[in-house]
Amino acid sequence: MYRLRTQKIILGIFISLAAVGLLLNLQHYYIPLIIVAVVFLLYKFPPGTRRRPKVKPSRKTQAKIKAARTAGMKAEPSQSSRKKRYPFQVIEGSKGKSEDEDMPKYH
Repeated sequence: MYRLRTQKIILGIFISLAAVGLLLNLQHYYIPLIIVAVVFLLYKFPPGTRRRPKVKPSRKTQAKIKAARTAGMKAEPSQSSRKKRYPFQVIEGSKGKSEDEDMPKYH
């Protein structure tokens, strides 16, 4: 029984000395630990991503949204509406249309 008590005391002394040594050695690592903690917190909780409570729109607003969706839909798209419209216009050049026999076709 005497031996068990002394072992607990010695273990307590070793743990306390290890804790003191760890705290003294960590003073060199305070700034890197703080930087790592800040980066982790910014990664976990990024700024600007506040969660707003979801608000249910009123019946008037829901009716407006539904009317806008149904008005935007067409019953059946025609052939011309399937074709993409580009804001470009092709200008026909005269490179291959000249009738000059002087110029060789391949040079």
